Amino acid sequence: MSIQLDFDGKKIRRNIIRAINDYNLNIDSFCSFLLRAYNVEGLTLGDLFSTSHYNDYLKMEKAIKHNQMRKMNKYPSHFLSQFHILKKEYNAFKKEYDNALFKEQCDNFRYLEKKYKKYQIVVPEKINEIENEADELHHCVRTYIDRVIDGRTLICFLRDNENVDKPLVTIEVKNGEVTQAYGIYDGKPEEDAIETMRKWAHEKKLRLAWAWG
Repeated sequence: MSIQLDFDGKKIRRNIIRAINDYNLNIDSFCSFLLRAYNVEGLTLGDLFSTSHYNDYLKMEKAIKHNQMRKMNKYPSHFLSQFHILKKEYNAFKKEYDNALFKEQCDNFRYLEKKYKKYQIVVPEKINEIENEADELHHCVRTYIDRVIDGRTLICFLRDNENVDKPLVTIEVKNGEVTQAYGIYDGKPEEDAIETMRKWAHEKKLRLAWAWG
């Protein structure tokens, strides 16, 4: 019996490519997993990828196994049962796992931290720093937390050296570009803050692609 693979859906294709790239899947093992899921459990590509169930499985598996320092099971023999077991475990410790993944992603960008005469650029360590930034500056950076965890973007802060704990300007860095930099209520930062960010971007070899750049 041959498996009928429906590659028509853009979302299905996108999720398949993302799973392969993000989790370094072995193509032969991945194809064997798809055949087994279809033959044993009747799961189609739509079942696994149109709602990103397999991508979610890999995300949860990585978080749990990273915490336990164990090797991931990327190609489960009984996907449905293992997915539901994993989901219960992940939900119980989601905050802990998310914070660990958040810090892991941010640690990759510690080299962007820099202190200048008046300001400094800070890369966060914990999710609640992003939440506090959103609350204090009254903007939507809270919605970027999952993107940071997934490695799709980085959020960092510009702070005044005399009050380094107080949110001042929130910066997004993505694919080597400074894509956003906003103060309170998505407002324009002070000109000397903008000049510091220009200098920092130049020193860190980041392109400027934001309104005040």
